[in-house]
Amino acid sequence: MKHCDRYPRIDGTVEIIFASGIDYLFDESKECALIVRTVR
Repeated sequence: MKHCDRYPRIDGTVEIIFASGIDYLFDESKECALIVRTVR
């Protein structure tokens, strides 16, 4: 799977999924869902 800014990996072991995209992360008028999971 090709990765983009919506699915950043930290140390190759943890993946953060921005369900609404990273653009909504700093916009207080929008909601942003984050999913954190471990990857193997």
